[in-house]
Amino acid sequence: SAFESLGVEYFNTFAASPVCSAAGLSMLHVLSKYELQKNALEVGSMLMKLLSEVKARHGWIGDIRGSGFFLGIELVRNQSTLKPATEETSFVCSMLKEKYRVLT
Repeated sequence: SAFESLGVEYFNTFAASPVCSAAGLSMLHVLSKYELQKNALEVGSMLMKLLSEVKARHGWIGDIRGSGFFLGIELVRNQSTLKPATEETSFVCSMLKEKYRVLT
């Protein structure tokens, strides 16, 4: 009702499409058949462990959080103050996109 009072309505072109429903069901089948969630959790846990080791050796990681492949790494200039490393983060994100096609 809050959106309606502002004149904003929810709109989604894919809401009732049988093609989108079939694609979604196929994707769920693939996820289940190949145990992709389990794999992401296992590999993500290994990645989290490796990143934690990097954090212990270097002072520029403030925090690592997430699950599976959905991880966030907070880059800081100082682990004690957690002052954000804004420019450095921007550079790292640019390099990940350009060189490795990793979306940030």
